[in-house]
Amino acid sequence: MRLHLLIFPALVACGGGFEAFTWSSKAPLPIPRTDLALASLGGNLYAIGGYSGSTLARLDQYAPDANTWTQKASLLSARREFAAGVMNDKIYVACGMSWTDPNAVTYVMTTEEYDPVADRWSARAQCPVPQAFNSVYGNVHIAGAAVNGRLYALVYNTNINGAAAMYEFDPLANAWTTKSPPPFSYATYAATEHGGQLYLAASGNLGGGGPPATNFARYDPATDTWVIRASLFGIWGSALASANGKVYALGGVGATRSGAGAASANVNEYDPVTDKWTAAGRFGSARQSAGASLLGHDLYVAGGAVPAGGYGLQPVANLEIGVPRPK
Repeated sequence: MRLHLLIFPALVACGGGFEAFTWSSKAPLPIPRTDLALASLGGNLYAIGGYSGSTLARLDQYAPDANTWTQKASLLSARREFAAGVMNDKIYVACGMSWTDPNAVTYVMTTEEYDPVADRWSARAQCPVPQAFNSVYGNVHIAGAAVNGRLYALVYNTNINGAAAMYEFDPLANAWTTKSPPPFSYATYAATEHGGQLYLAASGNLGGGGPPATNFARYDPATDTWVIRASLFGIWGSALASANGKVYALGGVGATRSGAGAASANVNEYDPVTDKWTAAGRFGSARQSAGASLLGHDLYVAGGAVPAGGYGLQPVANLEIGVPRPK
């Protein structure tokens, strides 16, 4: 395993804004859900897993032309906060957790493959994530995305050296390989593919205190190296998606470790060429921990949650489409 390369640019706050998308509401999810994955395949969207009063194994397919949802075959294992991606016309999910009581978390180590033609999930090689320190929520966070035909699972885990790890799944070999760990730990993760590389947003308080911020980094699979990029200040828990040459952080919540803040509907745009974040408008329904995916040229945001007092969260069902606006 190669050591990851860390380059520290100046931290850049969100700049002056514009409207990158025209947003409108579509048919809501059949049930409210947060900590889900949203994937696009074959002209449809798929809402996968998540949480809605209990951890979900549910899969729902959205047909944009008909603006309707159809329930599909359930996952073999319910999960929330997990890695997901599309490869070879299949959907893959890996790792995750299941919990309602934050003091009784069950960690999910399985990998699954979904065939949309057969409407069937199949078990694949188990995730190699080490056992968590205990079953209290906050000791492990997981996210991931597919890049160049591989699924990457990014893991914050207090029970491993450095508290961060990354694993690459090859669907053809049905095998996992350990890769360079993410440069951020003690954070919740969101990830997306852009331009054949993996982008990671790690939400937390910079330096362990003060206002919320999202650290940001880019991973090059060809060299197995990480490069730290400009941070996004003032928000955490955003969904992450790539669209039309840029990376977008969608929604989130402004909070400190002393308690919950207000959910956000902000859209923030990252330019990989200039390494800068820019405010890029707002969608209609504020939420954090949503699912996001590009379908064609349009960006979709589904589900998520709003703070419900203390550290409580209320899942939402909203689905919104963002149609790109000319610049």
